[in-house]
Amino acid sequence: MAINNLVEELNKMLESDVQTIYTKPRAGDVKHSQADITKAKKLLSYNPAVGFQNGLREAVKWFISNPIT
Repeated sequence: MAINNLVEELNKMLESDVQTIYTKPRAGDVKHSQADITKAKKLLSYNPAVGFQNGLREAVKWFISNPIT
């Protein structure tokens, strides 16, 4: 999932229109991710119980009801 997809989903959920701002990479930024849960599924019988959109929706709800003070 690319950052653009994350921003798009958050904009839908929050009914906002936040635009992505692109800047130069910082030291230590990961340029490419090869994240893959195939091995965890095979070796550990791991199967996510919550999909991306539902998990993001739950996270947004939590952050809204637990504001940083």
